[in-house]
Amino acid sequence: MRALAIFIAAILALYGLYKLSYPTQSWRQNITITVTTPEGEKTGSSVQSVTWTPNPIFKDGASEHVNMQGEAVAVEVAPGKFLFALLTGPLGPEHMGWVARRLFGAKAADDYAAIRAARGKGPADLPTALIPMLVTFKDINDPKTVERVDPNNLAAAFGQGVRLARASIEITNDPVTTGIEKKLPWLGRIKGGYLDGQFAGGGPELSNILHGGNFRQGMK
Repeated sequence: MRALAIFIAAILALYGLYKLSYPTQSWRQNITITVTTPEGEKTGSSVQSVTWTPNPIFKDGASEHVNMQGEAVAVEVAPGKFLFALLTGPLGPEHMGWVARRLFGAKAADDYAAIRAARGKGPADLPTALIPMLVTFKDINDPKTVERVDPNNLAAAFGQGVRLARASIEITNDPVTTGIEKKLPWLGRIKGGYLDGQFAGGGPELSNILHGGNFRQGMK
């Protein structure tokens, strides 16, 4: 029994040393999208939680694990017509987990101070390369009608006079946003599945590339 106790104590000590050497870092970010329309500016925002866990065994892209909790930004550009800024984007399926790290200059999990220092300084503009994927739906009740929206040409999807005024990020302590299923009633039904209802994805249609996890992650 004594040997077992010593073994357990050694394991716990090693685990504690590991956590001190490779701490998990987390923050909350408020993503805000502002759209100019003929009727005035329309704004939507979403607070998302990001957690980074180092994995020192790997030295490539798997050297850190990203965990997201939150949902896409929804902007009601016109009555019943929404623009969504997803959790995915140019940096890949975990785009919104990378944005703060890229924007504020943090290179690794132990550079969290760069993100922490941004808290309380207000929103920072997202350059085009860091804007998440933007989509809309011809019919908000039919996920198969999803369409991609060019951030430089919102008028093509929403009509003349509509443009993206600003996309920004702010490091915050606010609670994670919920309630996107009120705008997307089918989201609970498809869960994490593809928007077209198929078992396998890969396209070419956008509805067979995007899935429920692009709109909401880590939420019950």
